Amino acid sequence: MNLRMDFKWLIVLLLVGLSLYVVYLAFFKPLSLNDLLQRKEVSYANILKQINSSKSICIVFDYSDLEDPIRQNVGQCAADIAYSYTSWFKRPVYVFGIENGICTTLNKTKSESECIREILSKDCFVFLIKGDENVSTKSFNNLMEINVGKSYKAFDCSIRINGKVSPS
Repeated sequence: MNLRMDFKWLIVLLLVGLSLYVVYLAFFKPLSLNDLLQRKEVSYANILKQINSSKSICIVFDYSDLEDPIRQNVGQCAADIAYSYTSWFKRPVYVFGIENGICTTLNKTKSESECIREILSKDCFVFLIKGDENVSTKSFNNLMEINVGKSYKAFDCSIRINGKVSPS
């Protein structure tokens, strides 16, 4: 056997294996909501600029393991953001509801992983709405994470400009 030829085949096999692994990570690795949060935290002022310049928004709400009234409040928060955003900016809104690994859009049901891939492929600002007793908001690059609790007033989650929910 030619030692040089064996070494070349070993290199070829390693490169093929590495290529297959990269393809797996890019296209087949299961994704979750945590993959959306792999972003740098930014200031609230920076978030407002990003929302203003976005071509669209993706509203992602997670119903996993939630009970009323928190479940209802998460849905209402998503509706309030959609209403105020479209009132002010007249741009597309994409809505994704996630519950225990299943994702529902306006016209399809698919896996959570498929929805996360779709969200990551869109040029949109993401509002990630979750239920939690600890009400909070965190700002990331092109993403705002909102945790909604038991007490919620209409339009708490709205985008306000000069104190108004909509321009009308």
